[in-house]
Amino acid sequence: MLNFTLTQLRYLVAVDQYRHFAKAAKHCAISQPTLSMQLQKLEDCLGAPLFDRSKQPVVPTPIGCVVIAQARTVLREADRIVEVIESEKEGLRGEYRLGIIPTLTNGVLPLFVPAFARSYPEVTLIIEEMKTEHLLEALKDDRIDGALAATPLDDPQIEEQPVLYERFFAYLSKGHPLLEKKSVQESDLEKHSVWLLGEGHCFRNQVTQLCGKKRVQNHVVFESGTFETLVSLVDQGMGMTLLPELLISKISNKKQLRELGTRHAFREVSLIRHRHMVRAAITKALQECIQKNLPKGIQTQLQNGLVLDPLAS
Repeated sequence: MLNFTLTQLRYLVAVDQYRHFAKAAKHCAISQPTLSMQLQKLEDCLGAPLFDRSKQPVVPTPIGCVVIAQARTVLREADRIVEVIESEKEGLRGEYRLGIIPTLTNGVLPLFVPAFARSYPEVTLIIEEMKTEHLLEALKDDRIDGALAATPLDDPQIEEQPVLYERFFAYLSKGHPLLEKKSVQESDLEKHSVWLLGEGHCFRNQVTQLCGKKRVQNHVVFESGTFETLVSLVDQGMGMTLLPELLISKISNKKQLRELGTRHAFREVSLIRHRHMVRAAITKALQECIQKNLPKGIQTQLQNGLVLDPLAS
């Protein structure tokens, strides 16, 4: 009969996550010798080496990959037992690790974090910013419990719960010819240069669906990682950029904004999680808190319009 512990499985998963024994030990708050000894006991129990220690960083053996995947499933199910007990107690409590894509940080987090903290003082939100591809990896590796991302992602392992739909707005420099129009059409975007976020941002992918390939701006090619930088460039009299609806309140000169009229394009924002992940009650509370604190005019259900693909290249 096999005799190993959940603690040993957690150590196993930690080494796979960090690919380094010392870092995994620090994460688990134990000494490296203790972690190494427990993993050796696990390997002896199973009768197979789980890591190739001759390589740096260490990598799982072929059988180790299979065991690690099963260990994650076992640990998820074990955590469900704790969740069942907690759900019977009054109120929500515990840690919730939330990922969020960079283009949502400034627009979404300020809306709900203060309210959520007041409503659920015994829940500790641990928020980490990362790009979509890293969010998906973190969800599948159980490093985060849920995430806020642009969807749809069409991943069979990921459950998506839409929480809001943002319109797109053009932010134009003073004197820009498009300021003469009440709204900006897709045909207008094809004729004018648009400052873009850098590669890897899903918002960039959505913008290029509207205006096609990137335009060179005054013989300068610049792709920023933040909306603030793009806005600053426009404020210096250089062309235009596109912004999501939740950032519009941060723009001081509203006269330089124009809504996109063509196709009524939207960015769908969802609370996503692994289909087998625990913490369902906290996830639902987050969803309700976000939607309750949205500014007037932000849709929580798409009435009429086109959702742009965040993964389109």
